[in-house]
Amino acid sequence: MKRRRIILSIFTNWTNKNIGLILAQLDNQMLPFEKYCFAQENGIPILLGRGAFANVYKAQKRNKKKDGYAIKVIGFGDRHIDSENFRTVVATQRNLGFFQNNIVKIFDSTELRVWIEEDYTIKKVEKVDSENLEEECSGEFLHLQFIVMEEVSPILIENEFGNPSLTNQKLSSSDEDEILKLAYDIGLALKEAHLKNIIHRDIKLENIFYSDSDHRYKLGDFGISCITDDGMASTVAFTKGYGAPEVVGTLEDKYDCTADIYSFGMTLYVLINKLRFPSSKNYHPNIEQYKKGFVATAPENGSAELCGIVLKMICYDPDDRYQTMDEVLNGLEWVKFGERAKFQRNHKDATLTFGVFMANIGAVMYEYSYSPKFIENFTVVFYILWGLFIWKGINLYNKKHTSFISKLILGMSIFMIITKKITWWNFAEILFFSLCLPEFTAIIASSEIIMQVMRIIMKIKNITVAPQYAWISILLISISFLLLQHYFMINERDINMDKTCKEYNVYWFVYAILYAQISLCHLFLQIVKIFALKYYYIIFGKKIIDLLLKKQCLEFGIFGSAFCLLWIARETFLIKSENREKEDEYVS
Repeated sequence: MKRRRIILSIFTNWTNKNIGLILAQLDNQMLPFEKYCFAQENGIPILLGRGAFANVYKAQKRNKKKDGYAIKVIGFGDRHIDSENFRTVVATQRNLGFFQNNIVKIFDSTELRVWIEEDYTIKKVEKVDSENLEEECSGEFLHLQFIVMEEVSPILIENEFGNPSLTNQKLSSSDEDEILKLAYDIGLALKEAHLKNIIHRDIKLENIFYSDSDHRYKLGDFGISCITDDGMASTVAFTKGYGAPEVVGTLEDKYDCTADIYSFGMTLYVLINKLRFPSSKNYHPNIEQYKKGFVATAPENGSAELCGIVLKMICYDPDDRYQTMDEVLNGLEWVKFGERAKFQRNHKDATLTFGVFMANIGAVMYEYSYSPKFIENFTVVFYILWGLFIWKGINLYNKKHTSFISKLILGMSIFMIITKKITWWNFAEILFFSLCLPEFTAIIASSEIIMQVMRIIMKIKNITVAPQYAWISILLISISFLLLQHYFMINERDINMDKTCKEYNVYWFVYAILYAQISLCHLFLQIVKIFALKYYYIIFGKKIIDLLLKKQCLEFGIFGSAFCLLWIARETFLIKSENREKEDEYVS
């Protein structure tokens, strides 16, 4: 491999001013990016932060002058990353940020070779790509690497004497709600990385940022992250104090995502221990931390429940820690929302099962109430297509790959349009279902198949419609919707989700009240009918009033409200039963 000369021996002391002069010249040449530029003050790019290996500058879009961006510059002082590693790291963080909002988003990246004069005047610039990466270049030049990312603020800064401090007042005052928010946000980011077999390996306060635009804590700097085939890594890469014992002391043995859980736990420990590592009086780790069998004392601040979670995360033995980020997030939810959150997370499958059951029974009742008006002649191929949607939903629920099924669905849809087996309206319906949540799509597809079968049975058996039961079908479908919506709310982790379906179960109380109001409205209209029905005919219209009076709104509201209250009673009873069992086990 040909060696590239990249050290500028004539420049040994890079100041912010000198670096700014070079970047300003690049900016005038529409470099390093055509779409983004450095935000400048008095002709010099505005510096947001400076680290050991990179400077970060405020940036904006060139055409719209839209703020909210930053450009990270690596390479001054010959501290650039190997090009192959640079592109891998950027691609890793960029892909993760696309799926997870709690990871610092990357929008673009590039590399430049820059030749400069002794007065810091640029004389030549060359973009680095795969074709000229290993070319021999004459003279000495800078190899600079640039990353455009969202503008975020670090939560930890150091003063001129190297003393650290937190930028967030709530964090510095050990506000537990704010610490839980940070823990939950970063926990979600790590969960996404681990699901893709990526180990971050450098989780620390310096790599956690806050976004003022969407009020989230975000994980950044995947510079030493590792993409694995099986979730295991062996190379040594860490920051002292934050690195797990098995990483710090290993050369051949492998480690997994529990190393990240240790680093994350240590980050939280330092945060609630006034920026002090275990057995240390300051922000410098004590060597005792890495002695075999070390047990950290409880941090100075934080509730007993939160400290218990953190101490379990930083156990010396990886087997004694939480094994997945899901377990960590469950613990954080328990501290934040209480027993009901833990119960609902553990028993969410019951909500899904009830929701699917209600949806399908509601579909049957709907056909029994309305059927002859809505008969569609679906082909066998269309039933196969619905079956694929159900298969995809089940696989996704079981966390299995669905790319093959998705290709089958797409290919069959195109085939059906070409052969005119379905109409464009049916295709639009398929497209809509494809964009829905996978589990929800599977439920709709199964209900549609049941409805079609019911239509056929009713046609063959000459079963007559029973419109008097229409309210039951609507009730079942509406309850199934509430159950499935509740399931997705529980399944999707979000610490900002108030206490809707968590501590006080406001979710079901609200819908119980709404159902009850429908009954009260019906009773009110019945009373008004005696006295001033014509008056309400004028205000609301005769058709609407008559419809409300005919559709048995009283029964609809009573049974709907009763179901919501029974669901709350069921959860309360089961939670108390589980707690009683635990107490009995503890006593025995």
